[in-house]
Amino acid sequence: MLFSADQPFEAVYAAKSGSFKAMVSDVGRGERVVGFFLAGDLIGAEGIANQCYSYGVRALEQGSVCMLQLARLEETGRSIEVLQRALIEMLGHEVALNHLLTSSLMQQNAEQRLAAFIISLSNRMATRGLASDRLWLSMSRSDIASYLGLARETVSRVLTRFQNAGLIGLRKHYLKLLNRRGLERVAFARWLPLR
Repeated sequence: MLFSADQPFEAVYAAKSGSFKAMVSDVGRGERVVGFFLAGDLIGAEGIANQCYSYGVRALEQGSVCMLQLARLEETGRSIEVLQRALIEMLGHEVALNHLLTSSLMQQNAEQRLAAFIISLSNRMATRGLASDRLWLSMSRSDIASYLGLARETVSRVLTRFQNAGLIGLRKHYLKLLNRRGLERVAFARWLPLR
């Protein structure tokens, strides 16, 4: 665990390697996955406002983070204003993206949700200058299902449909995008649902 939900805010973490999942308690269901962080992401910045973390973060694999304690930033002689501007810009982008994702998930079927999730991961890799057609899915099918509001069996079934339709190649945790345009058609409902 990097930190737990409701833990007092200590720092913002920059993910240097590995991947992480964000979770909240869901009454009667245990924990619910609310996001994934990859290398290059800032983790815990939302805690600045309330001085506590709104979700817990756990590593999905071996990784490393750089801990940025805001209270000690002035000791380095660097301006906190530059960091604040960067954080505000990043958080603004995250809020807009989360609103878009939340509103679209409520109206999408399982195929659309999973296709959009894969495309989103691919785009995040491309932004970091990494291969966007070969993805390492460090998260479990259960974590993906929790995040997308689906059953684990549904995620597995839809991934198999995508593979049978020639959209993706899947081997354990490795996913290869074979037909990105087709996957985008599924995500944005320009293609009939797969049977």
